[in-house]
Amino acid sequence: MGVLTQDMRDILASAMLAFVATVRRDGSPSLSPKASTIPYDDDHLLFVDILAADHRKSAERSEDRNQ
Repeated sequence: MGVLTQDMRDILASAMLAFVATVRRDGSPSLSPKASTIPYDDDHLLFVDILAADHRKSAERSEDRNQ
């Protein structure tokens, strides 16, 4: 069973804007709006990351910590 419920999928389908949150190296939050967020599969979201280099770096560090 995946992490994404049908309720979550419904919210994403109707949302005009979603936010992706990560934590920077200094511990401060990095909040990035994403108008392109869609479910990729039962456990992952997919979104377009255009110019948010700082946010992308903190997301990559978060992924490294989770493995």
